[in-house]
Amino acid sequence: MAGPRRAPALAGAGLHPCGRAAAELTAPRQDPAPRPSVPGQETRRVRPLWPLAVVLAVAWTAALVPP
Repeated sequence: MAGPRRAPALAGAGLHPCGRAAAELTAPRQDPAPRPSVPGQETRRVRPLWPLAVVLAVAWTAALVPP
């Protein structure tokens, strides 16, 4: 029985898709130069979404519960 064939581009590179993903995940540890050297600013951080999620959950529940 024949198994599934890999894509030609991956076969030419000699990397299995799992091996390629592993190489992409370990690259930042091996070469940290491309990483930003300055931490992000407090004002540019993403605000928490849980208050919006609570409001939407309450509105959705109120819309589904019969009066």
